[in-house]
Amino acid sequence: MRATDVKKIHEILLLAAVPGLMFCIVPVTGMELRLSWQLAAIWLGGLAFTAVLSSWWWKGFFLLALARTATILPPAYEAYLGLLMIALFLAAAEGFRRIDPDRIMDGMCLAAIVLLLWMSLQQCGWAKTWFGPERIAGPFNPVSGGVFLALCLPACMREDRLLLIPCIAWGIMMTGSSTAFLAAVAGTLCFVFRRYRDQGFLKRFTARSGFAVLLVLIVLTGIWFSQVRSFGNMIQGERWTAWKHAAWSLRSEALGRGIGTWQTVFPLLASGDRRLGDVRNEGRTLVMNDIFAEAHNEYVQTAFELGIPALLLIAAFMTATAWAILRGTIAPHVAMGMTILFAICFGWHVFHVAPTALLGSAWLGLSESRRREDR
Repeated sequence: MRATDVKKIHEILLLAAVPGLMFCIVPVTGMELRLSWQLAAIWLGGLAFTAVLSSWWWKGFFLLALARTATILPPAYEAYLGLLMIALFLAAAEGFRRIDPDRIMDGMCLAAIVLLLWMSLQQCGWAKTWFGPERIAGPFNPVSGGVFLALCLPACMREDRLLLIPCIAWGIMMTGSSTAFLAAVAGTLCFVFRRYRDQGFLKRFTARSGFAVLLVLIVLTGIWFSQVRSFGNMIQGERWTAWKHAAWSLRSEALGRGIGTWQTVFPLLASGDRRLGDVRNEGRTLVMNDIFAEAHNEYVQTAFELGIPALLLIAAFMTATAWAILRGTIAPHVAMGMTILFAICFGWHVFHVAPTALLGSAWLGLSESRRREDR
């Protein structure tokens, strides 16, 4: 959308609000008019913010989030806080879209170096650890630490940054995150494919070469699951049970239950399954212990909170991105970053941890920037 169009939309909203805002009364018994007008101002501001976004899928996702938040009455504090966080990180993605890609990736390399140094200090016993000495991850949960490093990995796939790759591999190994490891493998495969495609090597990429690459990946994966993490724990974890409960809930709430409801509503829906936590009524007080507070899967949690329409929108975006990668309209580093991001979202709540969410926003901004340049 052109700047003149955005300006026109903002003018229309502002001028219409001058005489019209007083009529924006939310019909909820007991709600003060002042709160009604504040809510209406937030909704109008959300519409104005949508006009600023450059990507069709960013616009659609924020409008879905805004609509689902506005239709929950009386208003929920967690929903509006979540909506604000979505707006902040979409604004970050819009900002990253306008920054030189090399500068962004240099920042990622610096972030990886800082985290690796922090982890080194923890391993030497010179810095505090929060999750035990055997799984160091700087200030992060071990999985979040591995995810952070995996998202930084594509920025190191440049000639003057290659020495960081083994360091990041060491960092991911120390966190023990299978999600980060498998996402890094998937991203590396995507990067190799794009490099061969761009340089016309696909015709020379023989069956022997393909077998060699596959053998290396099989060996690495075998080492990982035999020495670092157990494959059995990954496939038998409580996540699969939680995702099953979430899928069943869509039968009654296909449009989602609202932003933030996973933490408050999901434990109640799954309270009969002790594998996902303990929910008890003690003296007329609801007590939740060891609840499954996050879905550990952004696609499942998005469907639970924003419904099937949001999931379909994400699927359309992923399909468009995959097609752009296959066509070669996205740079290899960005293709790798998006592949890692998509893969991580299957096994972790990357957009619910602020530092990893910012890295995810950076790759979203870079992917949109490259596509706009190719139009």
